[in-house]
Amino acid sequence: MEDWTFAWKSTFHQVSFSEGHEGIAGDIFVLDVMNLEGEFLLQIYKECASLLAPFATKFYIKNPYCARPLEGLKIVDVGCGGGILSEPLARMGATMMGVDAVEKNIKIARLHADLDPLTSAIEYRCTTAEKLVEEHKEFDAVIALEVIEHVADPAEFCKSLAALTVSDGATVISTINRSMRSYATAIIAAEYLLHWLVSLPAQVLVSHQNCPPASLVLPPQILATADLLAKNLLLAHLPKGTHQWSSFLTPEELVLILQRASITAQEMAGFVYNPLTGRWSLSDDISHKLRERERERESKWRVLLIHQLLLGLAWLFSQLTYRLSVESDAFFSSPAIEASCVSAQTFVAPTPNVGGSLTFVDERTGKKYQVQVSDEGTVKATDLKKITTGKNDKGLKLYDPGYLNTAPVRSSICYIDGDEGILRYRGYPIEELAEGSTFLEVAYLLMYGNLPSESQLADWEFAVSQHSAVPQGILDIIKAMPHDAHPMGVLVSAMSALSVFHPDANPALRGQDLYKSKQVRDKQIVRILGKAPTIAAMAYLRMAGRPPVLPSSNLSYSENFLYMLDSLGDRSYKPNPQLARVLDILFILHAEHEMNCSTAAARHLASSGVDVYTALAGAVGALYGPLHGGANEAVLKMLGEIGTVDNIPEFIEGVKNRKRKMSGFGHRVYKNYDPRAKVIRKLAEEVFSIVGRDPLIEVAVALEKAALSDEYFVKRKLYPNVDFYSGLIYRAMGFPTEFFPVLFAIPRMAGYLSHWRESLDDTDTKIMRPAQVYTGVWLRHYMRLTERMVSAEADKLGQVSVSNATRRRLSGKGA
Repeated sequence: MEDWTFAWKSTFHQVSFSEGHEGIAGDIFVLDVMNLEGEFLLQIYKECASLLAPFATKFYIKNPYCARPLEGLKIVDVGCGGGILSEPLARMGATMMGVDAVEKNIKIARLHADLDPLTSAIEYRCTTAEKLVEEHKEFDAVIALEVIEHVADPAEFCKSLAALTVSDGATVISTINRSMRSYATAIIAAEYLLHWLVSLPAQVLVSHQNCPPASLVLPPQILATADLLAKNLLLAHLPKGTHQWSSFLTPEELVLILQRASITAQEMAGFVYNPLTGRWSLSDDISHKLRERERERESKWRVLLIHQLLLGLAWLFSQLTYRLSVESDAFFSSPAIEASCVSAQTFVAPTPNVGGSLTFVDERTGKKYQVQVSDEGTVKATDLKKITTGKNDKGLKLYDPGYLNTAPVRSSICYIDGDEGILRYRGYPIEELAEGSTFLEVAYLLMYGNLPSESQLADWEFAVSQHSAVPQGILDIIKAMPHDAHPMGVLVSAMSALSVFHPDANPALRGQDLYKSKQVRDKQIVRILGKAPTIAAMAYLRMAGRPPVLPSSNLSYSENFLYMLDSLGDRSYKPNPQLARVLDILFILHAEHEMNCSTAAARHLASSGVDVYTALAGAVGALYGPLHGGANEAVLKMLGEIGTVDNIPEFIEGVKNRKRKMSGFGHRVYKNYDPRAKVIRKLAEEVFSIVGRDPLIEVAVALEKAALSDEYFVKRKLYPNVDFYSGLIYRAMGFPTEFFPVLFAIPRMAGYLSHWRESLDDTDTKIMRPAQVYTGVWLRHYMRLTERMVSAEADKLGQVSVSNATRRRLSGKGA
């Protein structure tokens, strides 16, 4: 009779039962092994929770310590065997698929999964990872335990696993280290020394049923040890030839395989199982530690690699693994784009309890309509279309010029409470970020949801700095512009031109699904963040009549910007650290501000599927407008016109009488003091202590005091906004007024990009196509040109003036 063989993918590959015991022993064995109360599976369960629960938190599913922390995640177990790992993950709430190339394993897995309602929904398929890729399958997590050493091309296998992993997903791979210990335990001990114990686990399990085998009598200590093996390590017997020591992979070889798959290994840690205590723990016990950063790679999918070093005999050796956290693209050698650091205390948003429904009574028709109200207190504008008066009525529309009360998107990036004067990035108060963070930290926060860890921040900063150089063609375009070209015009043109220099990032050329690739998205993010200050510096130097300066990779983001402006090519130059910090804080304050005009423009353009460079060029163009990005320049002009503190009362009266305009006060959103303005006011004195005091600061402080004590302004809730003091600081630091909006645009790139990235993942995103209210002529018929009369209501062509230079040219001969 043939042996009944199970291929569990855990610490070994096969368990065999000799003839005569397959029925009883096999049934008992399966029920015991797959029992969550068993010692071995209980530990597996805990470790799976510790490994995968953080991803549940990242996907905003549940508390990682709740009963089902993986609820809502799609996970595939490649090489699932009999499902020994698939079932615990399913019990933790994951939507599981188990795949194996051996049909017998799949049949056994299905058979056992059907015994438990919590696991009966697992989809088991006899297939391979490569075939799943052909089917365009995607999963939040991909698991492949002890498969890589059995495939013909490990690098291609890793690429297949990557292709199955969604953006921001995780891949877990394990294999056996090729060491003398693994040779001694996994092959010599497990396949040869244990050969005489072929049927021992079955005998032990049968003995639990009070059916001791007559053919074998062993001391209780041996039976107890074998029982421990059977329940904890499942190392009953590995048939000879199960493992080929030459196919085992060392850490170094695995790193090379990952590199060939365009994946970069970053760190290793030991993972140890003590069979005598039944405990798992992290350890530093590996042959050596590895911390390698390959930054030339372009692939950006995230992998969490567990490399198990199986050590066989439970009472002689521990079981050791090493874990690699890997990230593709040079860019993120550590899992940099994964939001892994959260604040020490996270507060749950108060429940507004505004959901429900509204009932409208149309007094035109007497009909009643019910409209649902979401928990956020919103109604769908399309729900109002059903309110009609008849067949010729197209339904009710919302007329909202300027989007005063229309929300085209849901966003988790920025929160503003204008009545209370609150501004938060991803839940963090702007004041705390300005005090303790850096701009690139905040940019990472806006982009990926949480503040980075130390290693993630280092990789993020490196990636941005590596993309700070601009193509020579961009430099040529800037050189071709007029010497007095406005720097915002230069920035808009250069940003748009980047689209031409990066056709690999253009959905119009590479397909509309291009940005579904996290790799492609993240590359554009670091490109733009890196190049924006370089282009801005080129515009500044062009305006100053100085040659461009190459960026430095040894300075912070703000320091590098000041270095390009002031170093004159001296590579040893270092900007004043206090001024660099002030500029960094100003960048933080200007990085994001919800659905403002330019951000809305970016999302509007991106909704068409246009490339990100064109979308951001349009956003910068919107910021160029004096009502948006040029407000601080208007403040300086106003303060200059006031001149001295003595003239403030007269100016205040002029504002009340609508004869003068007060810039820097009031905001579309804020009906309280702009929190950014409070921070900037404190920065002013620090700047003045270095570069000298601007006399207009006294006028600004006195004007603020006068306005906030005047009932006219208080009643209208007119408070200083971010532009009131920022212009003074920029001028004190030596920036010309025409450069102010550029200093706004550089940090706001982070906000634009975070909204662009969010819109790509938003299932509600549609091409923006607002409705209109038509007010024109209802119907007319075409008339031939000879039949038309001059209409007094028609628009007239404005007078086109001719310059004196043109008149001079036309007065010459031959003109």
